[in-house]
Amino acid sequence: MGNFFQKHPGADFYSLFWLLVFLILAVLGRLFPPLWIPALVALVYLLFRLFSKNAERRQMENARFLALFRDARGWFRGKRGMKRSDGEYLYFRCPTCGQQMRLPRGVGKVRITCKNCSSEFEMKG
Repeated sequence: MGNFFQKHPGADFYSLFWLLVFLILAVLGRLFPPLWIPALVALVYLLFRLFSKNAERRQMENARFLALFRDARGWFRGKRGMKRSDGEYLYFRCPTCGQQMRLPRGVGKVRITCKNCSSEFEMKG
């Protein structure tokens, strides 16, 4: 049994996403029966991912999903941060790593070092 788990990558965030899709479709399928078909497709794909021996491919799929999820989450957070702005700060992103930063308005030209990736660049505040 221990050898089985060494060959299969198991659950990751992408698999959890498909489990959530299956559960939502299954619950909605009780109200609207044709939704059971996509629920079963999601379940079959979830089981395929869980029992696949191609760990490298499953890791690549999970990495793409996490990047997409991070981009979507960052987009929503960025929009929320911009609404919170009161005009005192200039919001921008590091050109190297994309870390969001802020700079007080009216300080002139400033040399900035990113805390995340240590790259240096100039911004006008």
